[in-house]
Amino acid sequence: MMVLPILLDVVSRELSINQIVEAKDLDGNWLHHKWCKLPYNQYKDGCRNYDVCKEMKTYDLFSKPPYILSAMKFDYEQYIRDMMELHPNWSYRQLGNIWYYQKHCRKVLKENSLSIKGNYYWKRFIGLGIMYSPEVNGINVLATMLRLGYEIERMPKKYVWFINLLYKPTIRDLTYINARKS
Repeated sequence: MMVLPILLDVVSRELSINQIVEAKDLDGNWLHHKWCKLPYNQYKDGCRNYDVCKEMKTYDLFSKPPYILSAMKFDYEQYIRDMMELHPNWSYRQLGNIWYYQKHCRKVLKENSLSIKGNYYWKRFIGLGIMYSPEVNGINVLATMLRLGYEIERMPKKYVWFINLLYKPTIRDLTYINARKS
């Protein structure tokens, strides 16, 4: 039997440029790749996908709206309790392993983002791009979500958020994306 996460909230919200927090230090240097090396949970050296993501480019988002937040919150605490009932001999680390819930949550979020993308099509726009990892692309996700009034934790114990950002890609972004595909 599989325990599916309890989805508490799926959020779709248009943002202004002032609500998005860039991941920069006081000197204007990008911090997002440094954050990826910070230790968390089971990963003392930071994100295990760092070598792949460090090649990601910081998008030139901050010139052309719209920006649309697509986010999903699930009850991590309840999920751990449900998993504990199912697997009483497992350690807390095994119970909270993201491999058991991440795919389901990302699928729901992707469907929501694609639905938004379809609903927000304007003739004057090329279309909206979906940023599946805004933190890799220079967005301070934690600060942005807190600024918007959402309850979010850096090391989640109660709730886990999955977040996408939809945006209008610039010509430079489209050129970069197409070059990566070939």
